[in-house]
Amino acid sequence: MQHSPLVLVTGASGFLGSNIVDQLLASNYRVRGTARPSAAERLKEGYSSFGERFQVTVLNNFDEDDLTAAVDGIYALIHVAWVFPPEGSRAKMSEIAVKGVQRLSQAALAAGAKKIVVTSGIGGLVMIPNMFKDRTIGIDENPNWTLEDALKPGTPAPAIYSMSKYLADSAMIEFGKAHPEVQVSIIHPPWTYGPYGHGQVIKSFQVGTNHRINALINGPKGRLLPKQGFNPPQFCHVADAARAHVLALEAPPSPTGPRRVIAVAGAFTWRQAVAHLAKARPELKDRLPVIPDEPDEFAFAKFDVSSAAEIGLTEYIGWEMTVEDTVDDILKREAELKEAT
Repeated sequence: MQHSPLVLVTGASGFLGSNIVDQLLASNYRVRGTARPSAAERLKEGYSSFGERFQVTVLNNFDEDDLTAAVDGIYALIHVAWVFPPEGSRAKMSEIAVKGVQRLSQAALAAGAKKIVVTSGIGGLVMIPNMFKDRTIGIDENPNWTLEDALKPGTPAPAIYSMSKYLADSAMIEFGKAHPEVQVSIIHPPWTYGPYGHGQVIKSFQVGTNHRINALINGPKGRLLPKQGFNPPQFCHVADAARAHVLALEAPPSPTGPRRVIAVAGAFTWRQAVAHLAKARPELKDRLPVIPDEPDEFAFAKFDVSSAAEIGLTEYIGWEMTVEDTVDDILKREAELKEAT
């Protein structure tokens, strides 16, 4: 009996990773997901109905652990996981990120993998301040920053995260050029929102990108609408971001070498989201923040998504449905957690 291809998904217990696993299993792939020890049992439980089509490998650190068992027999690698060092050691983030993708890609190569898809982000293309400008950003964008810039005192914390993504992307492009026999794709989604995946380990609604939507329906009564701050308005429904990874996996090789894909559905503001929820979910009226009279006054960049269209991602879930899906899933899980206690 011939088996379906086996895909290794790192970070399978996370938000995007678990949604990618959902779509791979729905497309009849076999999946091996990585998770830390604390999340492994929940991950197994979430996908127990798939039997041998889903496996779990426990890994702590991609820059240090033995990866042999994780990559054994795989057809492809989808690297989603990201390591956040303890507070006070953010300078190590880029070092860990680059070493992790290098070790994973070399291990996948040695195991005979044919394809590697890596999750980056629009932060790997452009620093956050430049996302609040009236311009169009494409796959050839360069952040024009250095690691030293990102580590300067007073620089906002997201800067080191974005720079780490950029450096890890650069390492993967170098790998792809050196090993054309392996098809390399890098996916650049923006902030993603939507329902949690089946295997996701949820410890709090206050973490992850969904926490921004959670803040719109949870908080003191009469609170003011959160400011946009360092939260760019660009978005993508997590299902579309996951679909971009699967489409890249299945797409023919790019004639120009490593492929980069921007998957941005559009943009919306917190003001728009709250106004929409007041109409679409009127029962939540008392949970929503107060919208100030002052209008939103900021520009924001658009992204050239032709690279996504090239692999078949041409239609996106709109921001209204994205907000509704996220809120509905949070409310559902709130009720489940309440019942469990």
